[in-house]
Amino acid sequence: MTTPVIAVANQKGGVGKTATTVNLADAMARNRSRVLVIDADPQANATSILDVELDSTESRTLHDVLTAVATGQAGAGALAAAIHPAGPAWTGIDVVPAQRELASREAVNSPGREFHLRTAMDGAVEGYDVVIIDCPPSLGALTLGALTAATSVLIVTEPRASSVDGVAELAVTIDTVRRYYNKKLTTAGILINRWRSDRLDRAVWRQELGAIYGAAVIDHPLPEREVVAVAATNCVPVPRREAYDYVAAIEAVARHVLTNQDTEVAR
Repeated sequence: MTTPVIAVANQKGGVGKTATTVNLADAMARNRSRVLVIDADPQANATSILDVELDSTESRTLHDVLTAVATGQAGAGALAAAIHPAGPAWTGIDVVPAQRELASREAVNSPGREFHLRTAMDGAVEGYDVVIIDCPPSLGALTLGALTAATSVLIVTEPRASSVDGVAELAVTIDTVRRYYNKKLTTAGILINRWRSDRLDRAVWRQELGAIYGAAVIDHPLPEREVVAVAATNCVPVPRREAYDYVAAIEAVARHVLTNQDTEVAR
């Protein structure tokens, strides 16, 4: 059985993509899944929140792996050398960390660059129940590589005016990846983050997303809670006792993405 590889993506920054990634990983790990998080965002926020300890001279990161594959110094399975345990608050989670130098990979034009991450993962992730890739907030080479390596993509968005256009742009990219690089890529769904039932404007845009994308919109929006940002700052998962509704929603999303990886997102 192929290990599910879920790319969490949106080309717009600030939608809560990384917070969703780490708390989704925690929800899966608490359900006894062994989870690998690949931080493909040069901002390295997932690496920081997951409390990965890096030795500046010895620890390998995703940048090192992609560079080695691109230059022919490494091949299939190279990702294994960059896997680190998450911090003590994140039981059952391993991480392939990022550093800011990863941004240089966006400018690389080496042949087959879209396949470098997939090659590095081959033979290195089979011991995990699920792999989650935190994509950068752009539609550049790193996101293309993540979508090429993924089995499905989870689109994280907000119920705002810019959401509809943003999802449409990402849908075009997904279609391109399917056509040229990864015919088996599916869509796990569109996840609305920072939902507030007391805001009419957000209800309107949630309805708009539903009207356009129908069943692709996951029926478990993540509520807006200040504790999500506080937990990220403290490098811990969102505590159930302080945000039961958020934790219940992220657990429902975890179940959804593992069982519904074939939703179509129309362009």
